[in-house]
Amino acid sequence: MDLLPLGAAPAHVFPTLRARLTEREAVDAFTGGAARHVIGLIRRDQLRSIAPVYLPYHLFRVDISDRGQQQTVFLAIDAVIGSLDLYHFAPDRAELDLVDVHSRNRIAAAVTAEDAWPRVADQLRRVLFQTGFFRLRDPRIAGGREPIDLHIPYWVGFYEGAGRVRLGVIDAVRRRIEGAKARALFESWLRDA
Repeated sequence: MDLLPLGAAPAHVFPTLRARLTEREAVDAFTGGAARHVIGLIRRDQLRSIAPVYLPYHLFRVDISDRGQQQTVFLAIDAVIGSLDLYHFAPDRAELDLVDVHSRNRIAAAVTAEDAWPRVADQLRRVLFQTGFFRLRDPRIAGGREPIDLHIPYWVGFYEGAGRVRLGVIDAVRRRIEGAKARALFESWLRDA
């Protein structure tokens, strides 16, 4: 299902991580009790439709070192607002199960890789200190963008109730319901389309 009217934007072919949540599973998640509570919907709201939407991400190779210890990870940050949760991939990038998708439902990047890198480093520092990773004292973080065009699939659910339309969003790779920040991103994209 494409969200935009025909002629509004051309469909593109682009690489995306393979979704781990089918359309049927997404419908079940959107209509389940926990999802309705997290999304903040009332019982009268009815799920009317769902659609896949794809967000661009910048992928970075990140080297973390402190007191002789070093680790390399791959982190991806959304290229639209640069503040959604980071994606973490193993150093061999084996988790990058990419498939080509043909769709109009691709949000355009608004954050450059150069602008995204400081956001990646800041989010990573917070995670490192919160988790006590390596018992870090003075971590050094270095990284660079990987030359890969990466998109993440999301399911967007459209609910109707009390004369209003509301959105629910599920990350189709992590199989988790997204919060207000992601909903606001998709709502803004739909308003501006």
